[in-house]
Amino acid sequence: LAATVPVAEVVDPIERQRGPIQATGDELIQFSTLVLLVALLGCVLPCTFLVSFQVARPLVATSRESKVIVQNIGGDLFRGLAIEKHTWGVGEVRTLREHFVYMLRQLQAKRQH
Repeated sequence: LAATVPVAEVVDPIERQRGPIQATGDELIQFSTLVLLVALLGCVLPCTFLVSFQVARPLVATSRESKVIVQNIGGDLFRGLAIEKHTWGVGEVRTLREHFVYMLRQLQAKRQH
């Protein structure tokens, strides 16, 4: 037993749905792109700036303090220098800053005795 069905009867319903399906796919791509941009601008970008400042700030302070100490060689090394009590930063940068401040305090203590 075999049935014959005209090709148009099978293909036409599929072809009629192709346009709406394509439009829905395009809308989903546009919406997904918009969501990704909002996520980037609303979350990722501010976090990136926050982390960059947490990395750069202690390095800049350490560099500035090193320059002051170098300029004061031969006299009071700590003239014009205020050693901060608190350390900040992230990861290895914070550790570097903590060790630098510790070294300065040790040096200052030895120079006072």
